[in-house]
Formats: sequence, C-alpha cells, structure tokens
Amino acid sequence: SEDSFYKYSFEKTCLNQCPEKFYPDDNDTCQSCHEDCYNCTGPNSNQCSSCNRAPGVALRYFHFDLKTCVSECQTPRYIDSEDICSICDGALKLGTNECLPHVDVDPCPPKYFKAGTHNGDDDEID
Repeated sequence: SEDSFYKYSFEKTCLNQCPEKFYPDDNDTCQSCHEDCYNCTGPNSNQCSSCNRAPGVALRYFHFDLKTCVSECQTPRYIDSEDICSICDGALKLGTNECLPHVDVDPCPPKYFKAGTHNGDDDEID
C-alpha cells in the first residue's frame, strides 16, 4: 500500500527515507548520526557512509574500509576528488596528495615513490 512507502518517523512526520545526517533505528525512527558523519548506518563514528565536509570540520575525509572520517589519509592512500581516502595504485608525490595512477615505471618520476614503498618522510627522492 501507499502507506508503507512512508515508513520512517522523523520529528512526528512520516518519510520514505531518513534525511541526511540521520539513520533509521530498529523501530524505523530516524536518529542522529555521529557528528563526523554526513550519512551513516548507525550512531557511532565507525558507522559513517560519508563525512561531514563542512568548512572547518577536522575529520572530513572518508576512509571506506574503516567506515570512519579522518583528518588525513595515510600512505598508500590519497584524498581523491570526492574527499575519500582511496588507495593509490601508482605513484604518490612526496609532500602532496598527488597520485599518478597506474605508474609502473622504474624508477618513478622525480619526487614520486611507488605507493607502499616509502615511509612518508620529507626526504627527497630523485
């Protein structure tokens, strides 16, 4: 029936889905996500499905595997165009967030290192 389309309760209103920054609990009531999350599957910081990317928010990059929001991406991950910590399968540029995808050259271009082969120190690689 048409009534079942609006199954989630939010602020005394029935909705077909919970609004952003809310998730449906076991009783189909929309509850607040953790403050780091923009979308989520539960109330905890490790239940995010996207991050709050508002200006000034420290934990804004989404780590897909951990389902958390982080302040920076650790090597071999880099921040992609959608603020997701993605794995660089090519070469990362030292001191930046640049990934040259699918680089399979030896040696890497100047100032780059193959993802997963460098500790991230700021020493120069030529």
